[in-house]
Amino acid sequence: MSSKNYELRLLQWDTDYFGVSSARVNLSGIVDDTGQEEIIEFCKGYDFVTISNLDNIKDLALLSIDDISNIINRNLKTTLWKQKEIKKYKKNVMPAYVIFISDGGIRESAQIKKIITEAAAYPIFWQFVGLGGKNYGILEKLDTLENKIVYNANFFSLDANDKITDEELYNKLLNEFPLWIKEAKTKAII
Repeated sequence: MSSKNYELRLLQWDTDYFGVSSARVNLSGIVDDTGQEEIIEFCKGYDFVTISNLDNIKDLALLSIDDISNIINRNLKTTLWKQKEIKKYKKNVMPAYVIFISDGGIRESAQIKKIITEAAAYPIFWQFVGLGGKNYGILEKLDTLENKIVYNANFFSLDANDKITDEELYNKLLNEFPLWIKEAKTKAII
């Protein structure tokens, strides 16, 4: 499905390989209200959706924070937490960098803690970002969980997301990743 300003695609290879229904939304211009509704409905049909702003349009008004958070949090709380999916990364040579965005309201603390702790043995780094919400719960504590081979997760919030520069954002996103790579290499994870 596509229009002049966006393209909606099923990612069949990703779906087959990871066992998670995956899709991609490529944005190339400003999307009108009808297009926004179509994109939201499309995203609801998949467990994992990548949204790309192809032309790096600064004022791209696509979805509200609530719409994005609802799509991401629904997915975060279902398929992507399945341990069998995470274990597929065990044989990876290249490290994976996973970003989860949440508006808060996290309730599955024990399950999330268990999965992140077990996933420390795999070449996966988890970057959690709180966006415009509250009650991030266990997400705020994942980088300090004990009994992990390596510290494989980090959290920061962007509750004032309009006050951060691109450079500050990238620094926050990549702050702990190089440290994790160094530690993961010493433990023969990567």
